[in-house]
Amino acid sequence: MKNKRLLYVLLPAVLAIWGLIFQRLWSAAEGGPEAAVTEITPPRFIHRPVASHGPPKLLLNYVDPFKGGKINPPLSVGVAGPVNSPIRAATPAPGRALNFPVAAPAVPVPPVVWPSLKYMGSINNTRQNTRIALLAIDEKEAMLKAGDERQGIVLTKIFRDSVLVVFQGKKKTIIRNLSPQ
Repeated sequence: MKNKRLLYVLLPAVLAIWGLIFQRLWSAAEGGPEAAVTEITPPRFIHRPVASHGPPKLLLNYVDPFKGGKINPPLSVGVAGPVNSPIRAATPAPGRALNFPVAAPAVPVPPVVWPSLKYMGSINNTRQNTRIALLAIDEKEAMLKAGDERQGIVLTKIFRDSVLVVFQGKKKTIIRNLSPQ
């Protein structure tokens, strides 16, 4: 054993911890002194009304979506006064049509039809620090640098195992085909 000094320190610590554990178990089994249970008092709440005014007024002058009928004005609600008083009852305003902006109908966008693309690899030019990708576009081979365009396909990035191309505003990653032909 390499660290006998560490053993002399840790062994008494482990024995002391286990001794405390067994001492607590022993005292609990004998019915020894337990922790004093304190009585918990519930918190006192002050009861106040949340809102000092009554319930909100509802405007129920909308069309019933299940019956398809006309708007039925609700009963008049208001302050009752003398019969010839100008302020007799509050009546709701006549129902107006809601003029929400209408979205234009969805025009189906034709899907982009990609030509057949195969990434066959790349050539590194260490003198000029450039990389050229070998692509087969509709079975025609092409050598492209980053930023070059052929048949509407723009090569944006060249990686060891894939290339990133853009065709009609859509991006696509073409992975290198490793299978023999």
